[in-house]
Amino acid sequence: MSAARAHGVDPEHIRGIVARELREYLNHPLMPGADDPPISELVAERCDHNEDFRGYLEARDQAAAGTVKTVRHALRGHNVRLGISGASPGWAMDGLRLQDLLHTINALMIADPTDEAETANKQIQTVRAASTDIQITINQTAHYDTDPHGPGFVARADRIASIHPDRVMVYNFGLVPAATLAHTGSILHERLN
Repeated sequence: MSAARAHGVDPEHIRGIVARELREYLNHPLMPGADDPPISELVAERCDHNEDFRGYLEARDQAAAGTVKTVRHALRGHNVRLGISGASPGWAMDGLRLQDLLHTINALMIADPTDEAETANKQIQTVRAASTDIQITINQTAHYDTDPHGPGFVARADRIASIHPDRVMVYNFGLVPAATLAHTGSILHERLN
């Protein structure tokens, strides 16, 4: 709240606006359709017309980046690499804008680059253009739409290999049979070497 006030924003006023809008959405659920603009465009439009909202988002983004910087500072002197996931190349739902964190983090985990290709490409370009020592980790989950034994997974593995990541993580959650997990590993190993 004090960060918002420091930017000339009345946080209680913004809280009231957000609460009213949430109540309105809960009373009249709005399901986004195919013709609806992306949320980043809606936020940009709102910021153009509402200085308080823009100030609130800026204070929130600075607080999120400040939290990551505080963690980095606390790890000073230890042999620990700080990585994050979810850093957005543009407007970030969680306040973690990649551009604000380039000089703070050592690793960036991106979601499966096949599902979110445009976002993944922007994240990778941003990291590589910054010429910083940031490792790229791909988070490859056991995807419900892709048969690990079919051509869809091979295409995903090829896409991952084209990025030249530093690391690939495969989440199992105990739901993937051992033989399927081993097959997934062998396909990734074959494509990444």
